[in-house]
Amino acid sequence: MDKEQRFTGAKRSRLGCFLWAIIVIFLSIALLVGNFYYEIEFKKRTLLLSSSPDHTNTIEIVEKGEPSFFGPSSIRVKSGDKQIDRLLYNDGARPNESNVDVKWNRDNTALITLSGREQRPETIEFNGEKEHPFTNVQLDLKSETVATSISPDQTHMIEIKETIRSQGEKPEEYLTIYYGSQGGELKEYKKLDQLLHYSDQMIEWTSPTHATVNIVRNDKILETMDIEMKYQ
Repeated sequence: MDKEQRFTGAKRSRLGCFLWAIIVIFLSIALLVGNFYYEIEFKKRTLLLSSSPDHTNTIEIVEKGEPSFFGPSSIRVKSGDKQIDRLLYNDGARPNESNVDVKWNRDNTALITLSGREQRPETIEFNGEKEHPFTNVQLDLKSETVATSISPDQTHMIEIKETIRSQGEKPEEYLTIYYGSQGGELKEYKKLDQLLHYSDQMIEWTSPTHATVNIVRNDKILETMDIEMKYQ
């Protein structure tokens, strides 16, 4: 074998090694990208598995993939071949069983709650007798008194309650004003179905049976209501 043939053979060998190195690098990158995409988009991790009291229905809540760049987690709620997909905003943290809950009302109905750090709890009703068993619903989660006032003669009372709803289309908070005889059952006067963050309530009695209620935010009166009562 002459010198030129040996040089050509060595050149081909180096080229072959180079091509194989390129192929190996490409396959490694493709494998890493594919694994990353699978982990982010498709890998499923069970958060909660719950069976009805008679074990005829089962609800499984799984996380699909992983949240990326502090984005929301993809959550799938399923029973048999029926499912509903939701997003859970948890400040980029991986959800766990503390973020989900299933409460069975009967053997074929349940209330599912998804909770995240950056959102109101979201509620989903399950009814195993329906063709589409999962339905998003908005429920009142919490109600507390934010203001009370008793008339000058101690005979009447006004109470204002703030109610927090689960996540949904309607406002997540609203105020309800109640009135009636002191010590008796209070009647609903008006529901303020609007967002009322950081608002104050001012109640002024002009007589034992008449009061004015002002809803104030940033020193601006948003709404004024006159409540007239009768002695009972």
